[in-house]
Amino acid sequence: KLPIPVDKFRGAHIRCEFRHCSSKHSKEKGEKKLFGFSFVPLMQENGRTLPDGTHELIVHKCEENTNLQDSGRYLKLPFSKGIFLGNNSQAVKTTKESFWITSFLCSTKLTQNGDMLDLLKWRTHPEKIAGCLSKLKEIDGSEIVKFLQDTLDTLFGILDENSQKYGSKVFDCLVHIINLLQDSKFHHFRPVMDTYIESHFAGALAYR
Repeated sequence: KLPIPVDKFRGAHIRCEFRHCSSKHSKEKGEKKLFGFSFVPLMQENGRTLPDGTHELIVHKCEENTNLQDSGRYLKLPFSKGIFLGNNSQAVKTTKESFWITSFLCSTKLTQNGDMLDLLKWRTHPEKIAGCLSKLKEIDGSEIVKFLQDTLDTLFGILDENSQKYGSKVFDCLVHIINLLQDSKFHHFRPVMDTYIESHFAGALAYR
């Protein structure tokens, strides 16, 4: 379990180092000899986090005295057998070993869902607003309730920006969210909605 602050998440990566554990070597030097490493960035360029699941990472061979503290030296290398960066696919052929990891993200601020990300960043891509509102009903309910306050803020923000164009779609989305909270699976998120209505709600045009 790695607790990583949200502001450090972008640009962060996990590195796993592989060392020889021969008893003879350990007695002589008191340290284990480095021979390779794998790494994986936690966030993709588009702002989505590393997807949950299993990832086949490349094992990069290295010398015992390689200085891994300067991460800039290796971060340009490909890191996964499933994802090649740029023209680095040649490097993939030089290693036979793979290192498999399984990851699972627990966060109320970071999402792996591209549609959710596009909705929350609606000001950055105003041309995607209509599509995002239409796709909201297809997003997993657990992802919506996890970002309940941010999602509601987004919907009322879009409404205030252009109620003529998006009014009915925002209304549909709000009804969808209220219906979600009727599901016994999400009952424990109802107090979040109540608190939002009482303390955070600020939609100037919502009365319409």
